[in-house]
Amino acid sequence: MINQAQFQMGYKGYIQLAQRSGQYLDMSVSDVREMN
Repeated sequence: MINQAQFQMGYKGYIQLAQRSGQYLDMSVSDVREMN
């Protein structure tokens, strides 16, 4: 078996792609975390 590196885009990358697409006029983002 050969190990291969894989790219995993994070949420910031998805936000940047959405902004660059020009399909969105405005966007807000917030963290969702489990309560301790």
